[in-house]
Amino acid sequence: MLANSLRIKSTAKAALFVLLVGLLASPSWLLYYKSRKPIAQKPIVWEYQVITRNDQLFQSLRDQPVETLNKLGSSGWELVSVPDLEGGRLPRGEVQFIFKREK
Repeated sequence: MLANSLRIKSTAKAALFVLLVGLLASPSWLLYYKSRKPIAQKPIVWEYQVITRNDQLFQSLRDQPVETLNKLGSSGWELVSVPDLEGGRLPRGEVQFIFKREK
């Protein structure tokens, strides 16, 4: 019985010690992380490709859209826009596909 009581007391002391160390260490880590300067990142530079009705790639997009888009995607191109023809931004009947990829 005495051994159990001593074991409980030592376990409680150990738990209290761990708790105190954790509480004391937390503010110092927060101050450390807040004081660090963010790492400057280079801006991403994009290149663009505009495909219109006169381009040979346009025919591929019309005839085999999935295969053509997958081929462009495997080369790093991402379709970002197909302008709204109803919005009046393009002449009637003109279609554009705008792609971008990281330079």
